[in-house]
This record gives sequence, structure tokens and C-alpha cells, in this order.
Amino acid sequence: MAASLAKGIVLEVKQDLSNDTAGFVVFWTPKEIIRLYAPGIYKPNSKNRFNLLIGSYCEIEFFRARLTKSMSKLMRANSLININFDKIEQIKLFKELTKIIKNLNESRISLFNLYLEILQKINQFETSKYPYILTYFLAQYLPFIGLGTNYFNCSECDKNNKIVDFQFAKGGYLCINCAGNNRKILRHLKAYYHLALDLESYIDFVDQDVNNFIYEELKDLLKNNGFYLS
Repeated sequence: MAASLAKGIVLEVKQDLSNDTAGFVVFWTPKEIIRLYAPGIYKPNSKNRFNLLIGSYCEIEFFRARLTKSMSKLMRANSLININFDKIEQIKLFKELTKIIKNLNESRISLFNLYLEILQKINQFETSKYPYILTYFLAQYLPFIGLGTNYFNCSECDKNNKIVDFQFAKGGYLCINCAGNNRKILRHLKAYYHLALDLESYIDFVDQDVNNFIYEELKDLLKNNGFYLS
């Protein structure tokens, strides 16, 4: 059987309790989430274990499982892009991002590309911007758990004028006729729109207070749907 190659993100590595030198790896590619049995990765001098750092971008060589319920087998791992493990805040950010991704049942290429963009650019951002990155990523994650968001017009009547409110739980923007007594200040209303744009646009537009406000909204929304952030 020929070996396969794949590039992706290491989401999880854990030890095999029945074999203290072996482990299991969860690997996220643009097309799929691969679960692998990894013999020998807990040996003291294992190169594969060194290259399989959580959150990093790697290339793996593996034998693909023939049966649906079987597990693929890791042969080699080569690290391509790593997190800076000297920065505690960076470790915390990618821990949260990988935690979010592990809740997906299947790979989503747009989310994969966003994660890879973050990994490639992370050292360009000040640590004070890391919470903005997490907020933006969470907003892009919502459609994949059935919580699609309308960032362009009223989520209830489709009108694009007299927008006065925004509620993630109600699907996005709300006009004056659909918002009831709820109102949000203009600065917040503009910030939500930037969640529909690219990452850097959002980071450049919002300030810390606005980002914290949106993050808490997202956190509550996810909690109400059974997903808890630390």
C-alpha cells in the first residue's frame, strides 16, 4: 500500500494508554480531519513527536486506513510553521483556536485558510491584538455550527436602511422595525460589518472596548449552544 502525503494543522496529540511509546494524532487538512495512530512518538528521541506540536502546520506521510472505522498510521512528520512557544499569549491564543476547531465534524476550507493566515502572520501582530484575532475567528466559525450571520442588511426583513441593532442570536443586523426597543451605538454597528471583511480590516477598525463587547456576545452565544470557551 502506497503512503499518502498531507499538509495541515496538528489539533491533538495524546498517549496510547495501552502502549506508553505510542500515541494518537488528530490532524486537520483543508479537505478532512485525519485521526492517526502514531507508533513510537513517545520515545525519548522521537523526531515525529518534536515535529507534532499542537497548533503547528506540518506535512505528514501516512498510511491511509482502508476501512471507515479504522485509523490511519503515521510514518513521518515534518514541521513547516510553528507557534512561538516563548510567547505565553501566543500559546494561549492557539490553544483556544484549536479547541474551537476540534468541535467541527468535518474540515472547512475557509476556516482552514483563515487559521493558516493567522499562523503565518501572527508575529506581525502585537500581543494586545490577539483577543481581536480570537473574536474574528469565532465569528467566522459560526456558520459551521448552524449560526449563520447577516452582516449586510436586516436579518428578519432584508431591508438595508435604518439599521439600529445587531444580535448574533437573531442572525445579525436588525432594522428599526424589527429591533423592538433594542439599540446599539453606531461604533458597535460599524464594527460588526468589519467581521464580514478580512482579518486585518477588523483589527484595524475596532478598539479594545468594542472587541471585548463583541467577544462577550459571541461567548454567550456559544455557551447557549453548548460550547464553552475558557
